[in-house]
Amino acid sequence: MKTTDLINSLNQGSRLCYTTKETAILLNLREDTLRAWACFSKGSIQPKKVGSRLAWKAEDIRNLLGMKVA
Repeated sequence: MKTTDLINSLNQGSRLCYTTKETAILLNLREDTLRAWACFSKGSIQPKKVGSRLAWKAEDIRNLLGMKVA
């Protein structure tokens, strides 16, 4: 998915969660940084575990970026 498509979906509120890769793109961080946040319960936001995967809540990402749903 393109960066602009990710930003648009975040802005429109069309998705509830994002993958670690997508969240890294949105926050301009490395995926390893987000995994460390999850592993050590540190960082600005925390993901939910879905099986063996991490799901980052769109609401948390928007709040961190200071965005509101359009």
